[in-house]
Amino acid sequence: MSKKYILITLFFISSFFALQSQAEISLYKEECGSCHMAYKPSLMATSSWEKLMSKKELSNHFGEDITYEDQSINNSIKEYLVSNSFRYPPNFPEVMISKSIRITDMPSIARHHRKIPKKLITQEEVKSISNCVACHVDADKGDFSEENITIPGYGKYDNH
Repeated sequence: MSKKYILITLFFISSFFALQSQAEISLYKEECGSCHMAYKPSLMATSSWEKLMSKKELSNHFGEDITYEDQSINNSIKEYLVSNSFRYPPNFPEVMISKSIRITDMPSIARHHRKIPKKLITQEEVKSISNCVACHVDADKGDFSEENITIPGYGKYDNH
């Protein structure tokens, strides 16, 4: 096979996977984003997304039954989440790997939010820590930087 045909084949294969990935992203945002922010998959580890997307967890997804009659929907969303999840480095100590399926329970997220007074988190405009977009202006784009935090009823957040 000539070099030209190999390059053309590789282009079509990579294009197929890019289109498939875009379809998975759209499906994820449509299905999961209809109730809450479609969290960045890299916020949780592979094992957490796998657990969250299990039939048991989907039948009681924080109090709601969101199981899919069409299993291909679940499979596509799970594939997207798992393939883009946080991957721990090799030989990372098992005891340090978070098994949580609640993003807000992740140690780094809990640590970043513990200094914020509870009344600012529970106020009507925010409601809970899981409503990222209430304070993180660009959370839907995956930007959680401190420069882009504005807490309703408080203003621009300054951690210093």
